[in-house]
Amino acid sequence: MTELKPKDKVMHLQEMLNKVPQVDCPIKHYFAPGVFAREITIPKGTCLIGAVHKTDNLAILSSGRLLIVVDTGTMEMSAPYVINVKAGQKNAAVALETSTWTNFFPNPENETDIDVLIERFTESKASELIGGADNKQLKSNHITNDREDYKLFLSEYGLSEPIVLLLVHNDNDLININLPKVEKFDSLIEGKGLRALADIKNGELVGLARLSEKRTQLGRFLNHSVEPNVKFTLCENNDLMAYAIKDIKHGEELTNCYRQAMSVNNAGFSPLKGKL
Repeated sequence: MTELKPKDKVMHLQEMLNKVPQVDCPIKHYFAPGVFAREITIPKGTCLIGAVHKTDNLAILSSGRLLIVVDTGTMEMSAPYVINVKAGQKNAAVALETSTWTNFFPNPENETDIDVLIERFTESKASELIGGADNKQLKSNHITNDREDYKLFLSEYGLSEPIVLLLVHNDNDLININLPKVEKFDSLIEGKGLRALADIKNGELVGLARLSEKRTQLGRFLNHSVEPNVKFTLCENNDLMAYAIKDIKHGEELTNCYRQAMSVNNAGFSPLKGKL
């Protein structure tokens, strides 16, 4: 059997790691005239796969301790440590201690768009790396967290999922209204969801969620999230309005915390251990 090259071994490891829950590694970006720096904090015990860089660049381990795989083998480095990262290498590292690692790149145009810079200096798309605009790793984590919290919500209210789905999927009380900034789509969280057709500002009215005891698309298709971007407000006439509670980008899914919805929609449900 042919011995795999170090880069191929790391690629194989990356494929396996992509199938397990991802660790949140905080990212910071720094700019100075002609220089761009990308800093990542790696929690202790985390195995991290690096991007393939298009050019050589300087990297500094400013705190912590790493076991790192490079083309020549495995090495341990302790802060402070400076290394020249070679173009074309695919490195892997294990944080023996919580570590801070920073790559420095030339930036003569003083570009500040992070997605542009990531794709300029690496062979990855921005969405493939932590810190990208559509970070796949953390998005997967958020979806898992949303689903788990939904189960917790059902338990708190003494509800069974089959009964809830039966009620939710009964569209006899559904009324479709014009929502110019919202469309229905296949959600990664669950079934059908709603996403923004344009940017929606924090505090902006998204639309009616309930009108004269009829659910609109916003009352029917919003999925649950532990970090929602929409909340419901009850009107004096018992209608429900949906407002953005943070900036929502074009293409982003609109979500609501079902606990918040329960607390304002007069549905008659309360948590088993008291009101929120």
